[in-house]
Amino acid sequence: MRSPRGASAHLLRAALNGRVELACTIGLFLEYEQTLKRPLHLEAAGWTIRDVDGLLGSLAPLLVPAPPAYSNRPRLDDPDDEVVWEAAETANVDALVTFEIRTFRAIGLAYGIAIMTPAQFVARLLP
Repeated sequence: MRSPRGASAHLLRAALNGRVELACTIGLFLEYEQTLKRPLHLEAAGWTIRDVDGLLGSLAPLLVPAPPAYSNRPRLDDPDDEVVWEAAETANVDALVTFEIRTFRAIGLAYGIAIMTPAQFVARLLP
């Protein structure tokens, strides 16, 4: 979102064009919305709340719904990252695209889910 030419923007355009599927829980989608609407991110991207609403309104119907998962046992060091992992796990994704590679590397290996940055994903799967 911060750069219209960056890998994350390329990935979002690919999803909007039907080239990749994105999975998300409702909770994770709402967290993403809240994050995108923070003044820091709006200013960095040069976006308005209306721009974010437009993007999310276009993206929401395309998302593969991931059923919520409830685990009593944390599997990651940061409990806030559990919601991201649970969405990936319950949606049975092939790859989790994140900037937090270290956070998810070990659990991704254990569950057979590739962990990639947006740039790695774009380079490998969206040439």
